[in-house]
Amino acid sequence: MTALAEEMTRGAWRDITMELDRAAPNTTLVKRDLTQHGWCDLFIALAQAIEVTRRGFDRIPHKVKELILGSPLQVDRPHVTEAVVTLIVDKAWQGFQAAAFAGAPLLDLISHEEALRALRILAVFICPAPAQHPAVRQHALKPLGEDTTKILSDQTTARLADLFTDWRPDGATPPTG
Repeated sequence: MTALAEEMTRGAWRDITMELDRAAPNTTLVKRDLTQHGWCDLFIALAQAIEVTRRGFDRIPHKVKELILGSPLQVDRPHVTEAVVTLIVDKAWQGFQAAAFAGAPLLDLISHEEALRALRILAVFICPAPAQHPAVRQHALKPLGEDTTKILSDQTTARLADLFTDWRPDGATPPTG
């Protein structure tokens, strides 16, 4: 989050201010208007676009399986069952992602939850009134709350299981839920 905030405030903002006079006749009014939820809208829109793009990426393996199994040539491959296609596509997709994301930082950014979390946190911090900004509430605060609950719940469950292992005579894992 720090790296993204620094880039936005130092790099991107510097570039914006240098070119803003070409895009608008009154840069002072533009800058003032941007304080009216312009920046939080930017971060929320980036987060939403990443989510949509990620959903598209997530559907690729399913579509590939569908295309292979629906191929007219599939009838000549009776031993290449749906289970085999699933295995091959899933492993090939993992390899493709590893290769693609290693060489493309933007794709890597899109694939990590930390990027979305950072954008959401920045949107909340920069928003002048999150309570009056429906997009910030729905696309930043709500997901951050769900994210925090899941993280804390998983960490708490794991920590409690570690802490109380010695206290149980049978060494069984404590019930969850």
